[in-house]
Amino acid sequence: MFLRESFRLSFDPSFVRRLLATAIPVSLQTLMFSSRSLADIMMTSHLGVSEVAAIGFSGRIAFIMHLAIFGIASGGGVIVSQYWGAKNRDGARRGTAISLLMGLPFALLFFGLCLWIPEQMVALASDDPAVVAFGAEYLRIMGLVAFPVSAGAVFSVALRSIGLAKISMRMSIIGVGSNILLNYALIFGAFGLPRLGTAGAAYATLISSLLETACIFAYVYLKKSPLAFRWGDFGEGIRSGLAHKVAKVGLPLAVNGVVWSMGVLVYNVLVGQMGTQQLAVFAMITPIESFITAMYFGIATAASVMTGHRLGAFEFAEAWSEGKAFVVWSAICAVFCSVIIWCCKGFLLKLYPAIDAATLQEANLVLTAVAFVNGFRSINVTVIVGILRSGGDTRFCLGLDLFCQWAIGIVLTYLSIFVWSMPLWVVFLAMNSEEFAKVFLCVWRFGSKKWIRNLVGSDDAKPSPVIAG
Repeated sequence: MFLRESFRLSFDPSFVRRLLATAIPVSLQTLMFSSRSLADIMMTSHLGVSEVAAIGFSGRIAFIMHLAIFGIASGGGVIVSQYWGAKNRDGARRGTAISLLMGLPFALLFFGLCLWIPEQMVALASDDPAVVAFGAEYLRIMGLVAFPVSAGAVFSVALRSIGLAKISMRMSIIGVGSNILLNYALIFGAFGLPRLGTAGAAYATLISSLLETACIFAYVYLKKSPLAFRWGDFGEGIRSGLAHKVAKVGLPLAVNGVVWSMGVLVYNVLVGQMGTQQLAVFAMITPIESFITAMYFGIATAASVMTGHRLGAFEFAEAWSEGKAFVVWSAICAVFCSVIIWCCKGFLLKLYPAIDAATLQEANLVLTAVAFVNGFRSINVTVIVGILRSGGDTRFCLGLDLFCQWAIGIVLTYLSIFVWSMPLWVVFLAMNSEEFAKVFLCVWRFGSKKWIRNLVGSDDAKPSPVIAG
């Protein structure tokens, strides 16, 4: 009965249209976001292995900042989505304003760390003086990126939450297009501009992020979007208790993003102890892996928006039925992406023509492991990021991520490197043992229906009635 109902709704034309209307733009936007780091790695690969390793690890540090900021933005997006489902435009607008305000401290923190201790952060992963020097230079500039990224993320997530994912995607096209062009110009000194090497990659990211965020603001205010908040919305959001609602959902997501990404950083530190070549392999694989994961995030975001609208309107039975359909789609997506990775390994590695044969061979083995792992990751991303968070079940998501990563993944990775002396592809599987454990726990939580909550109505944060099926 469960499977029959899930498959029937999964391929219902109305459901599929709504799914694709959000999933495709978000997937493309995530792909474009990933292409920024891919462009950095591909272009700096012509400079040398040390530059690739430096950009790869420094990019991981910037990734921590992005996840913290996107955690707050996503928390605001959950609230905006439910307000939109409840047809409360004032609440959606004020939720956007409060999200922007709450993201500012995280941007300031990252800026300070990149300004004061960039060498110390890069030295966590490598004692190679060249890697430390290149990475620190990159981070000093990337600290400034936190401010436009913070503002842009809040509006981008809010636009998705009210069904305008295409607008976010178009703004990303502007940002990514300018980033790739500026990367080429500033890394290699084209078009009469100075040759800046790794620093050029950071400057390109900064300028393109400013441009993208400026375009988002221009759209929101010139088009008089429902999200175009005024100064008074900050005070009204705080007085009405909306700031507490956003914080209750967003802060666990921000903490989750920081601690989880710190775990990813620990993985890179551990791999860095294997050598610069292994660190370079991870720098090469990460953008490719992110490209594949983009499709999962498209489905997860569609799940978050559509389920959030249902919960905001107190349509709990519909939220449960559509949640099951999203799980089916995540499984289909998992099979498709794994096949794509397996079939395209050779082509993907040709993107790095300047990298030596030994490093490429190592990367080929890791890509095989990626094809296996991504099936589990697809379901996890859809259920955790899409469904559970849409009902504000962020504390469970935080606990799940921390336990599976720090108690399982990091422990097994440490053992596989320093005790068992395993090759890199086995180390990669050890890192992703967290995904194997997580899939069982997140599906169990989904089935418990404890995530089915309205966060913005009169029954704020109270569990829904028991739903059959």
